[in-house]
Amino acid sequence: MKKSTGYKPHAPLKVVAPLLAPQQSAEQPLEEWLQENDSLKDSQVGPGVTTGLEKRGITLSNCTFSRHFFPGCFLPAIQMNDVVFDSCDLSNVNWNAASLHRVEFRNCKLTGINLSESTLYHLSFRNCVGEYVNFSMSKLEQIRFEECDLPHTSFTECRLRSVGFIHSRLTESEFYRTPLRGIDLRMAEIAGIQAYIPDLRGAIVSALQTTDLIPLLGVVIKDEE
Repeated sequence: MKKSTGYKPHAPLKVVAPLLAPQQSAEQPLEEWLQENDSLKDSQVGPGVTTGLEKRGITLSNCTFSRHFFPGCFLPAIQMNDVVFDSCDLSNVNWNAASLHRVEFRNCKLTGINLSESTLYHLSFRNCVGEYVNFSMSKLEQIRFEECDLPHTSFTECRLRSVGFIHSRLTESEFYRTPLRGIDLRMAEIAGIQAYIPDLRGAIVSALQTTDLIPLLGVVIKDEE
């Protein structure tokens, strides 16, 4: 969905990629392992399905997940360091109150994923799709969304610092009570964005995008009759 706008990001994003060390293929099914253990590290988890896993506070470190699905998983307060998700389906996974550091999502489906009340540092989302992603009440720092299609995403009551939206669609997304000063939205699609006027002060938008913000002012535009 790449769309040329003629703009470059306002400031370079220094997102640190996952620092991956040697890994081994997981010999035990992920669900079975995590039922017996609180952490997984130095592992490659290949194609498969982990269904209905419910556990709080597990830790993932130096792991790669490829084409893995997680239907019905409830994993609040999960902690991740140096993790890659490649072509995974994370739809409706509950990661409330997560702590993610140096995590990369490539070609993932994220519909309905819950990352509310989370602390997120140095994350990269590339070619990801999904509606109703929930980042509400989270802290996001050094985050890059690139070529993502994430309409109806909630960024309500978030703290954003060095967050980039590169050729990404955020139509009908919510930014209520989230200050956008210094956030460059020029390379994002923001039609139907929902926010309070004070929170938009200092946001960086293109001249064309101002038409997307007019409805927030409550004005009616009519040509002379």
